Amino acid sequence: MPEWSFLVTGAGGFLGQRIVQLLMQEKDLEEIRVLDKFFRPEAREQFFNLGTSIKVTVLEGDILDTQYLRRACQGISVVIHTAAIIDVRGVIPRQTVLDVNLKGTQILLVLCQDHHIRSLSAGFQNEN
Repeated sequence: MPEWSFLVTGAGGFLGQRIVQLLMQEKDLEEIRVLDKFFRPEAREQFFNLGTSIKVTVLEGDILDTQYLRRACQGISVVIHTAAIIDVRGVIPRQTVLDVNLKGTQILLVLCQDHHIRSLSAGFQNEN
């Protein structure tokens, strides 16, 4: 994957962190941008202690912020989208869940098209 750069949304979660670890094993990546609304300090530190020459850019931002997401997508080859809210206990307002999961994904799809991003892969997990 020479000269490829990846954006991983939801990179602060379990699945996103694991995907970043796997990407770091690739030899020909130029950059991995990791995006989440919040990163625990140990997760943030982990991205810089993986012993690789791949550039890692940590982006703290909201999947619903179109302008922030637009900047995050600039120059990206592939998006791996794992940002989601999964609320099995029903404590998060339904509209918030729908906004993040549906609207956030829709925004990202449009931006991928606008930026001619080669590939988008989406996967979600249940952390509750």
